[in-house]
This record gives sequence, structure tokens and C-alpha cells, in this order.
Amino acid sequence: MKIIQKTLLLLTLLVSSYAYASTSNEQVVIWGTPVSPFVRKVLTVAEEKKVPYTNNPTLPKVALVAKNLPIPEGFLQASPLGKIPAMTKGGFSLADSSVISVFLDKMSKENSVYPTCPKKLAQSLWFEKYADTRMSEVVLQIFVEMYVKKVVLLQEPNMEVVQDLYKQLPEILSYLEAQIDANAKYLVGDQFTIGDIAVAHQLYSFEIAGIEWDKASYPKLSQYLDRVYQHPSFAKVIAKN
Repeated sequence: MKIIQKTLLLLTLLVSSYAYASTSNEQVVIWGTPVSPFVRKVLTVAEEKKVPYTNNPTLPKVALVAKNLPIPEGFLQASPLGKIPAMTKGGFSLADSSVISVFLDKMSKENSVYPTCPKKLAQSLWFEKYADTRMSEVVLQIFVEMYVKKVVLLQEPNMEVVQDLYKQLPEILSYLEAQIDANAKYLVGDQFTIGDIAVAHQLYSFEIAGIEWDKASYPKLSQYLDRVYQHPSFAKVIAKN
């Protein structure tokens, strides 16, 4: 009887180990076009963590509908709201760039983009939140009007909206300029964090679109962005996209 029990236990452990290995070996699929700074954020975390992935560069549902394009099979299962990015790994799916970034970061212990120091962790999360909200409201919307509408949707930008957005831009740039420590490499010291990834990808959208901004008036911000753009994982994402 004991031999049978031991054999059954061994078989159970073997099956469990096989199931875990199969799940672990399933590749991450990141849904969303890298034109989006939120998609680039997730791709950069994956590169930083050295997580193997494939990118399915779909537009969000609203843009697909506007262009009368089919919605890719499986996309809405991964992203119930039809937004990008989304992620699948086997039968597991996630939506929202912040949620996906945490998941990817926890897939390995090396090169975490979330500081262990409580103060620095809170600061990095704040900068991510600032990028995803206030910067997105202004920087991303300028990018949408001046690039996405023209190149992707083949529409004319609303210049009244653009002019109003440009009036709000100095507030954001001034805030970031004031937050940068000239003696530190990144926003919260010398560790490359999710805050750096989120903030820099919002402003990198201007580089994609060829949109000029007054870099001379914000020297610390300009130099900081150069450092982030040259960080290996960030540089790899922008080089590929």
C-alpha cells in the first residue's frame, strides 16, 4: 500500500512539474501597436526583464472600427475594453499597462523596475501615474492630433485643440525639470524604474512625430531624456519600432 501511495505521489509531482513547466514556457504575447507610449512602456519592461515575447501590433478597437478593419481574433478576450496594451500567456490574459508591467517584473528577480526602498518605490509609482494621467492628457493628445490622426486615421488635426494643449505643455515640462536631480542618473536616483519608462515614452512620442519642443529651456529634462533613450532596454524598443 505504501509503495502504491509513494508511486501516486511521485506521479502527481511529475504531472504538476510538467504542467508548471508548460505554463512557464508559454510565450508572452503583447497586444498593441508600438506607436502607443503605453505599449512601448510594456515592451521596455519586457526587454529590461529579458522576458521573451512576441508583439501583435494591433490598433485599439476604436481605431480599428474607425478604419473599418477587422478586430484580431483573441484581442477582445485579452482586452475586454478594446484598449492597448493587453497581454496573453497561454490561457492567462491581462489588460492595462501598469498591471502588465508588474506581472512582467515579477517573472524574474533581475533588473526590477520597482525599487525595494519604500520611498523610492512610491516616487517611481507617482511618476508613472503622472505620465499615465497628466502627461497623457496633454503630451499624448498632441501626438494623437499631430501624428495619429494624420498618419494612422488619415484625418486632419483639430488645430484649436492642439493650440490649447500646447499652452498646457510648459506646466508639465517645468514640473519635470524641477524634479530632476542633476547628480542622479534617473528620476529616483541611479536605478532605472517604471517612472523613467513611463515619463520618457510619453515624451518620446514627440520624437516619433517630429514635434519640436523647447529643449533649451529645460536643460536637465533634455539631458535626462537623452540618458533614458540610451538605456539598453529603452534603446532596443525604440530602435525596433
